[in-house]
Amino acid sequence: MTDEGNGPRSRAEVLERIERDRQALLQRLGNLDESTLTDPGPADGWSIKDHVAHLAAWERYLAALLTGGNRWTDMGLAGAPTGLEEAEINDAIYEQNADLPLAQVYADWDAAHTRVLDALNAMSDDDLMLPFSHFVPDATGEGASDPVVGWVNGNTWGHYAEHAGWIRIALTSRALAELPGPGDEPQTVRDVVATAALAQRSLRDILDGLDDVALSAPHGPDGWAIKDHLLHLAAWERGVAAMLEQRDRWSAMGLTDAQAEQTEDFNAINALIFEASRGQTAQEALVELEAAQDAMRSALEGLSDTDLVRPYDSFVSGAADPEAGPPIVEIINGNTWGHYAEHIGWIADALSES
Repeated sequence: MTDEGNGPRSRAEVLERIERDRQALLQRLGNLDESTLTDPGPADGWSIKDHVAHLAAWERYLAALLTGGNRWTDMGLAGAPTGLEEAEINDAIYEQNADLPLAQVYADWDAAHTRVLDALNAMSDDDLMLPFSHFVPDATGEGASDPVVGWVNGNTWGHYAEHAGWIRIALTSRALAELPGPGDEPQTVRDVVATAALAQRSLRDILDGLDDVALSAPHGPDGWAIKDHLLHLAAWERGVAAMLEQRDRWSAMGLTDAQAEQTEDFNAINALIFEASRGQTAQEALVELEAAQDAMRSALEGLSDTDLVRPYDSFVSGAADPEAGPPIVEIINGNTWGHYAEHIGWIADALSES
């Protein structure tokens, strides 16, 4: 597994990059509970734990490569693969490690990583520029003459980044599976608050570790950045929170009276929200979303279970028929967990393009 790329070349730079990116991934994983780490995911059933075991196996490969050991037996294979594609090697690694407990998988990764660091600390800057064939004398074909630092990249920081993407996809799939859909709304305020909190937590898990650049890069035909999705969620959440408290929904969303007249055209309203928030930074978007979530939680906690089945128009000041409209819990769904599910999917699509 190699990736030469345009990364660091000196030993000090390589070691710094490896540790920085590994610690970032460990911190991200540390925010997840054991069931999230061990439940099967969407990529061939791999759990997040399986991705960690995979990283460990390829770091054992790298350590053996750099020190003259047997790369394949160190990975847990019977010997050098014959005619196997990398995907088949990865399948074998998965089968060997799938039943290991989480603690053992982490311990194996720590041990493999220590071996890699020891090997790199024994090398010089010039050693990193030696070709792969220096370490595997019988190597021929594509890549044999490339600097071994490419294999270091491909089995450490480059590999971490690749699997961080798969882990994010697994979290997205889990989040969408856990959130109730239309017609399956919880019927008590307590459960509504808990479901909204679950949606918020799921979104945080997916955003965790993304920097301002990733949050601010435009994606798709509409040019929305992830931060624009967050500001959009915040605006609608503020609006419904205000409505639940008998306040003006549209002014809470930042719309003028004239703009609010477009309420029948939600695409036009969304365009207005996008334009109004275009200059806001990623960090401002995160703060604004958190404030909107707090406002929604406060508004929900002010309701009774009976309120949840009251019609939408009973919350709208001046409505012609206060008994009209769907139960308000459906509107809450559409502007909290249902809305999050919709945008989590789009955010995942944006990240897959990165």
